[in-house]
Amino acid sequence: MGVKNIIITGIGGQGVLYLSSLLRRALVEKYGAVTGYDVRGGAQRLGHVASIIRFEDSGDAARRLAIDFDDGACDFALALEASELLKFNAKLSSRSLAISDEFIINPTNIRRRDGTYYGFEAIKRHFMAITGKFVHANFRGEAAKKFNGPLSANLIMLGRLLKETGALLGLEDIETACNEEEFKIIKYGFEAI
Repeated sequence: MGVKNIIITGIGGQGVLYLSSLLRRALVEKYGAVTGYDVRGGAQRLGHVASIIRFEDSGDAARRLAIDFDDGACDFALALEASELLKFNAKLSSRSLAISDEFIINPTNIRRRDGTYYGFEAIKRHFMAITGKFVHANFRGEAAKKFNGPLSANLIMLGRLLKETGALLGLEDIETACNEEEFKIIKYGFEAI
């Protein structure tokens, strides 16, 4: 018990901030105050987007937390685009649980000159070496197949996060923070992935 630190990252248009707002709403309802910040760099142009969430799970909601946290202190990370999590290497450690989609989009400067970029296997090896646990799947493909839209991947990943966190935040906690359709997708991620 104590302070928990969460990173959600991806590219503009994937729903990083949307997912963050659902998670923050559920955390506030269960634990009280949360803090953190959002990075909206190029959200309209497939640019880097991230959300940092910090909260106290011991019931001390009155405690003031800084908006950022020390290197190596990330508890949970969600990467809607696998290579975006590389920007947070210093925040990850053996205490971190990272969940990543296997989806990668080459940055514009690489696409313009037909260059090569990291493959998912290299990223997977990297995060398996520096985190306590690295969970990955083709969440985007699963969302397109099961829910007719790849943007549901973020909700499926949230369901998997809830499953991995144990009692920290459960399905019953997130249910009041989202609508019925969103909850159905989150529940699928919790139960099936």
